[in-house]
Amino acid sequence: TLRLATTGNSNPNYFMLVPTTGVPLSVGLSGSNVVISVPTQTGVIYRVFYRDNLPAGNWVLLSTVIGDGTVKPVSDPVTATGRFYRVVAP
Repeated sequence: TLRLATTGNSNPNYFMLVPTTGVPLSVGLSGSNVVISVPTQTGVIYRVFYRDNLPAGNWVLLSTVIGDGTVKPVSDPVTATGRFYRVVAP
């Protein structure tokens, strides 16, 4: 649902709806580290979070990545229990 409301002298004559999608991640192992590869766009700030239990607990910030149009790796030591990751941008 989209609602445009104006007050005073405002007169919106242009708007754009942009569908949202997730950031497509790839994950691999390098030695004793999990490496999350984040495709980036120039100037966009990406935040990589993790948590140990998917249905419960707080997301913990692992790393902040500044986009430059390349794929940026983020490393995290392998844990015995495993982890769940998500990337938020912007």
